[in-house]
Amino acid sequence: MAEPKKKRTTKKKETVEPKPKAASGPGPFDIIKRMFTDPAGIGDIPDIVLSRNAFIINERMSIAFPLQAQVFNNTRADQAQCVRCWDTFIRQRMFGRVPQFIYEKGKKKAEEATAAVAVKASEKEIREYAMHAHCSVKDVRNLIDLYPEAGVRDVKELLAYYASIDDAIQKDRDKE
Repeated sequence: MAEPKKKRTTKKKETVEPKPKAASGPGPFDIIKRMFTDPAGIGDIPDIVLSRNAFIINERMSIAFPLQAQVFNNTRADQAQCVRCWDTFIRQRMFGRVPQFIYEKGKKKAEEATAAVAVKASEKEIREYAMHAHCSVKDVRNLIDLYPEAGVRDVKELLAYYASIDDAIQKDRDKE
């Protein structure tokens, strides 16, 4: 005898709520800030969080302390312990605030920033400014590289001043 067919029933899909993510802990710049400002240091941060952020912390510290960072890279020590060593090293120096080198732009971002400021001074203008300021041409170029707007503005102002002097001298000659 054939069995009677069962009715198909479809179950409603239950919505499964995603599990809340475990707290990932502070990020690398939060850890660095605590290194420089908190006298207690980073003692309460778990090793797993320190290990996760060790590469970026070591990279940032290498800007000011390249030899120490290279030692940590070459020894292949436990990453959490390397970050704790950085903490001890920094607290001994007692900065009190986060130094500017931590937030320094990388090479690519710095080039983009200088390219965005498309103000230039000619070589002749740079040489004249260097003679007036009693410094080398390289110093003036460095000034323009570091402070493009202010450096070019100073060069242009000096040349405008020289031009006004030349105009006044020319007017006096024309009167004679």
